Amino acid sequence: MKSKYKILFPILFFIIAFFLFLNINEDNKRNLIERVYIEEEIISEEILKTVDMYFKQLKYTLNFLASDEDIINFNSKKSEKILKNFYNSHKTELSGITRIDKNGRIIYTYPENNSVIGLDVSKQPHNAYVIKNQKPVVSEVFRTLQGYYAIAYAVPVFDGNSYDGELTSLITAENLSENFIINRANKNMQFKLISENGNILFDNELELIGSNINYVIETENYQNHQNVIGKMLNKESGRINYQTKENNKIIENYGVFQNIEIENTFWAIFVTTTDKIIYHDVESNSQKIAIALIILFILSMFIFIEIANNYISNKNRIEKEKIENKFEAIFNQSVDFIAILDLEGKVLRVNHLALEYADLKEEEVIGKYFWNTVWWSHSKELQEQIKQAIFDSLNGIFSNINVVHYSKEGEKNYFATVIKPVYDSNGKMLLLIPQGRNITEIINAENKLRELNENLEKRVDERVKENEKMQKYLMQNENKIILGNLVAGITETIINNIIKTIFLLKLSLIYPLYTKYILI
Repeated sequence: MKSKYKILFPILFFIIAFFLFLNINEDNKRNLIERVYIEEEIISEEILKTVDMYFKQLKYTLNFLASDEDIINFNSKKSEKILKNFYNSHKTELSGITRIDKNGRIIYTYPENNSVIGLDVSKQPHNAYVIKNQKPVVSEVFRTLQGYYAIAYAVPVFDGNSYDGELTSLITAENLSENFIINRANKNMQFKLISENGNILFDNELELIGSNINYVIETENYQNHQNVIGKMLNKESGRINYQTKENNKIIENYGVFQNIEIENTFWAIFVTTTDKIIYHDVESNSQKIAIALIILFILSMFIFIEIANNYISNKNRIEKEKIENKFEAIFNQSVDFIAILDLEGKVLRVNHLALEYADLKEEEVIGKYFWNTVWWSHSKELQEQIKQAIFDSLNGIFSNINVVHYSKEGEKNYFATVIKPVYDSNGKMLLLIPQGRNITEIINAENKLRELNENLEKRVDERVKENEKMQKYLMQNENKIILGNLVAGITETIINNIIKTIFLLKLSLIYPLYTKYILI
C-alpha cells in the first residue's frame, strides 16, 4: 500500500502541476492581450499627438509666412526666395509649397514648375474651401500629377482685411508615414490611418494608400471590420477583437481605434496585432515547460511546491496592488492636503487636492524641501515654522500648528497642520506625512461668534450703566421723600413742644405750685 501511495503521490502532483500550468498559461495569454491593448493605445495616442503637434506648428509657420508683405504682394525674386528657403528647411516633411491668388490661380510653386503657373485650381476641394470660408484646411488624400499620394494643408493670405489667396503646402503620404508612424510603430503591429471620408492615409500594405477603407473591407471580406470602421468614422474610440482568415486558418486580431480633429476634418487610427504574434513567446515557453514537466515527472513534488510558491507570489502581488490602489484612492480622494516626505524633508508625493489648490503639477514640487515649496512662499516666518516642525517630528516631537495658505485665486484660508512620522514594524522611522485640514469655516465661525459676544458684552455694559443711572435717580427721589417726611416729623414735634410749653407757661401763671411740680 505504501509503495502504491508513493507512485500515486508524484502522479497526483504531476496532474495538479499540469493543470496549474494550463491555468497560468491562460492567465499569461490574457495578461499579454491586455498589455498589447495598452501598448497599442500608447502608440496610437503618441502618433495622434505627433500629428496634432505637427499641424499646429505647420499652421503657425504658414500663417507667419502668409503675413509677410513679400508673400502677400508676391512680385519679386525676394518672394520666391522666401518660399525656396522655407521648402529647403522643411523638405524632409513637405514635397512642395505653392502661392495661389484670390481667384484660385497658381502664382508660384516650388520646386519650380513653370507649366502650372497661372493654372486655375479653384475647383479643387481644399482650395474651394479656403476661397469660400477663408480658413485653414486639410485636404483629403489625393494622387498628384507626379503620381504619388499626398495631402494639402493651406492657410488663407490676407492683404489687410481683404482675402488675397492662399499658401498651400503639400505633404506626401510617404513623408506622412515616415514622420508620424514608422519611426514610432512596433513592427509587429498593423496600422491604418484614415481620413474623415474613409480614405487610407497610411497602411502597412503601402499599395492600399489612397484606397477607401470600405472598399478594402468588402474585397478582403474582413469579419467585424465594418462595425469598427463605422465607429471610427463616427469619431468613436475603443478596443476590438475580430477574426481574419489566412490559408483557411482563423486568425484572432486585437486592436484599438482612436481619432483626432485637424482643422476642418478629423483622422482616425486603427492599430491591430494578431494572436500569432502575441502568443509566439507564450507558445514557445509552453513547449519548453511541457518538456520540463515530463523530465521532472518524478520530482513533481518540487514542481508543485514551486507552482504553489508562484501562486502565492501572484496572490501577494495582487493583494499588494489592491493595497496600493486603495492607498492611491485614499491619498488622492482625501479632503485633507497630504504630502509624503523623506527623512530630509524632501517631497516624495503630494495628493491631487493640494496640487489643484495651488494650480501645480506634481513634478514641480518633487525633490524640493517641503518648506521651500509654493504653499509656504508667502511667509518666511511660516517657512521657518514648518522647517522646525519637520525637525521636531524627526526627533519624535509631535507638531500641530495652524497655518495660512493662499489659493490660486488669492483667497486666504486657514489650515490645521500636523506632521506625523511613519515607522516600520521594527520601529524604524521611514517617512514623514504632513497633513493639513481646511478649518477656514471654523475660524470664520469662531470670529463671528467672538464678534457677537463682544457686541453682547457691550450691550450688557450699556444696560448695566443705564440701570445704575436709573437706580441712582430713584434713590435720589426716595431720599428726598424720606427727608421731607423727616423734616415734617421734626417740625410737627417742635410745634407740639412749643404749644405744650406755651400751655404750661400760661398754666404757671394761674397755678404756680402746680406748674412747678409738673415741670419737675
